[in-house]
Amino acid sequence: MWMSERLKMHSDFGPSTRDHTWGNNMFSKYRIVHSSHHLLPSPNGELAPAIHATMNISGTLVDFITVHNGNDGDDLDRKLQTEYIANITRNSTNPLVFMGYVTSKPGSRDYRVYKNWGKLKDIDENDKKRFCLYIMYRKLIRVGYARISRDRLTDTEIQLAKFRIPDDVDNYEDNDITTIKLEDVDPSVHFPSIFGNYYPSHWHGPGHHFHMATPKYFMKTQGRGN
Repeated sequence: MWMSERLKMHSDFGPSTRDHTWGNNMFSKYRIVHSSHHLLPSPNGELAPAIHATMNISGTLVDFITVHNGNDGDDLDRKLQTEYIANITRNSTNPLVFMGYVTSKPGSRDYRVYKNWGKLKDIDENDKKRFCLYIMYRKLIRVGYARISRDRLTDTEIQLAKFRIPDDVDNYEDNDITTIKLEDVDPSVHFPSIFGNYYPSHWHGPGHHFHMATPKYFMKTQGRGN
């Protein structure tokens, strides 16, 4: 509650830690019109939480899912948790953003389930150096992607993504060209400079800084329409 008031954002917390899971919170500048909380299957390991929320963004309903799968020590837990969330994303009819703590490598079994059965697109398939955090989406146009070093605040970095809602979510073309040049894209989509500039590998300096070959931006092939 304090953080949402400080940020002047809507928030949704769940499932409750009384259900023997860790915290899971979603913040939004836009009104949350519906949400459901999920305790994911965990027969052998940690009880994992998820939130599935629908937000009204300038008149378009967009689904958001935030999930924290169990750690990589129990394969069955991760398999069942991934299948559970993939069924939700597969059956969603709205544009959707998935923000997940997956604890699996790109191209792994769980990654493929999210993409193939869950009908999701990876924000950046070329980013092979991930294990915990992933951003995926559907029925949206990707615009930008960034990773910010964790410093000493937490055990996990921050990931950011920017999207545009297409005029027709069932008939559009996604951005397919990647660039790291700020001059290639409109200044309105630039990530904040407070975190520095593009950095090609792990950032080991003080403070929070862009790293891992980000920020990067996405554009259409020259000559294609919007």
